[in-house]
Amino acid sequence: MAMTGLTTVILAMAFLASSSLLGSASAQAQTAAGSGAAVTAVPALRVQPLTARVYFVEGELGPVSRANRGFNSNAGFVVTGDGVVVFDVLGTPALGEALRQAIRTVTALPIRHVVISHYHADHFYGLQAFKDAGAEVWAHQGGKQLHVSTHKRRCPDRDTCPHFAPECERAADHGFISHLVLSSEPLDGDNVWEELCPHEMIGVDARMQLQRFPPPGSGGST
Repeated sequence: MAMTGLTTVILAMAFLASSSLLGSASAQAQTAAGSGAAVTAVPALRVQPLTARVYFVEGELGPVSRANRGFNSNAGFVVTGDGVVVFDVLGTPALGEALRQAIRTVTALPIRHVVISHYHADHFYGLQAFKDAGAEVWAHQGGKQLHVSTHKRRCPDRDTCPHFAPECERAADHGFISHLVLSSEPLDGDNVWEELCPHEMIGVDARMQLQRFPPPGSGGST
């Protein structure tokens, strides 16, 4: 890629990153759409040009809802002489495919690279359409490893919290827990962190009962 093209990509990515963060902040300030909103197909993606080679699509303000079908984040792309560089791929596989098709209304050049800004689902869950098309994905390596916390060393509210229970300060592979926090790195504070194995799944039901699903082929039990 020529230096002028690389400069364009870097400047475009900086703009799109700031737009995405502003969109996310604005979205948090909006109220959710009514639960009775009609279910619609994937919203139409309107490609907006910023320059002759830089384009973006703007998600709807607000949290994920039945009405917006998960389209509440932004994405963009840069058309270079060698192909297309995409920045973020929206929040569902269907939206990712819609974005890929929207790019095709602008250029037939191959989609070479996808740059993921961060690990939030609304920015990378649409990756499959671009992987299937042969694009190379660029992302921060910190998102490869996940850490989980289900208890604290000592809860700072243990003497005042009406919901305090032994589970708040006790490790558990199953049963009931007080919280479930996932992070790409251990965070400072009272939480106790452990690494998740690659392809391991973990979750809780409505009663905060923990379930862990070991990686396929590991021989572990659920």
